[in-house]
Amino acid sequence: MHQAPLSFDLAMLLDNLAAGVIVHAMDTRILYANPRALQLLHMTWDQAVGRQDLAPDWHLLDEFGGVLAPAQYPVNRVIQSGQPLTELVIGARCAEDPAPTWVVLNAFIDKSQQPQRVVVTFSDISQYRRLQFRDIVDRAFDAVMVCEAKHLDAPDGPRIVYVNDAFCQLSGYSREEVLGKTPRIMQGPQSERASRDRIRAALQAQQPVRETLLNYDKHGTPYWVDVSIFALREHGDQVTHFAAFERDVTEAKRTELAQRDAAQLDPLTGLLNRRGFADVSAGVLQGLRASRQGCAVVAIDLDFFKSVNDRFGHAAGDQVLREFGVLMKQVARKDDLCARFGGEEFVMLLPGAGRDQAMEVAERLRVRAAQVRVAAGAEWVSFTLSAGVAADDIADHLDKTLMDADAALYRAKAAGRNRVEHG
Repeated sequence: MHQAPLSFDLAMLLDNLAAGVIVHAMDTRILYANPRALQLLHMTWDQAVGRQDLAPDWHLLDEFGGVLAPAQYPVNRVIQSGQPLTELVIGARCAEDPAPTWVVLNAFIDKSQQPQRVVVTFSDISQYRRLQFRDIVDRAFDAVMVCEAKHLDAPDGPRIVYVNDAFCQLSGYSREEVLGKTPRIMQGPQSERASRDRIRAALQAQQPVRETLLNYDKHGTPYWVDVSIFALREHGDQVTHFAAFERDVTEAKRTELAQRDAAQLDPLTGLLNRRGFADVSAGVLQGLRASRQGCAVVAIDLDFFKSVNDRFGHAAGDQVLREFGVLMKQVARKDDLCARFGGEEFVMLLPGAGRDQAMEVAERLRVRAAQVRVAAGAEWVSFTLSAGVAADDIADHLDKTLMDADAALYRAKAAGRNRVEHG
């Protein structure tokens, strides 16, 4: 029936085989296709024989529905690498029937023949794919996203090739809006860099990773997800994709952050307390060391604060502390940390700043503090501050830098107060 160089017995066997079989020349031309192969591909013998690529209205798909480029076709991969393919899942889709036919495929070079040929065999698994993939993953309550494993560092990579309904509901994006895009479209101004860096390092090492991430939906609303990411391997070896399972933990995270804030923030001024400063500065210093940047510290005392409490009362003293907390935030740069260590003691951490820049910030704070007036009944309370500055070029000795800034602060007090000194 087919013009193929096969013995009668072998031809009978292949013609009645339940699996599809295609034989390619080394230039990818189809030399033979058995009836089951033609049936699965919805092609006639005349359409198949001699063809090197599928017709333009045909597409081969990877296991997540992404369209394969011709170089990724199984026959081309085998010819290029010289290695066989084992149990590769692909789909075939034509314009007449947009529902793909899913097959599990094996391919190898038959070196016993001269000239050599590529033999491709495949079996229909469409029913299995529909049951396992659509009914389980598509309908899962957790958001699922699958990305290609390549182009991790590209600005527009890696590409998203699959999302389920739960992902669309959580993110606000439709499938059409995210397929082919990078997961970075979910990142926003407060997405934590450290978590993203840990994920990137794990993906590069092709290792599983679990993180809690702050994402942003289509409309810019932030939400938290507990995300688990793992590699999907082809033939048990080559990593082709990464799958991410995301669970919405926004409410739990908000509760956690509220509890953390209560433990880390000074309730009077809203600034970090001593514990909060230690916790937050640890992460800041880690980032500074990684980028080889230094930092500076400003230690501050309000001058003669006890006399304010004694003369005007503790309510007025508390208002002075609150006003100074507001002033610190106004003078501080975007990434500076402002903390109240207790009483009238305050500290600023200036990431990336040297001594001269920190002196400028401290002097600006001193000048503006002297202009503040706080109402205390019929009177007005004014105050001044003394400050000490110290810097660390490698951001590796915060305790010593704090001690140096504190020593400079005491020199400022000894020199008459209302001044800034450096270590």
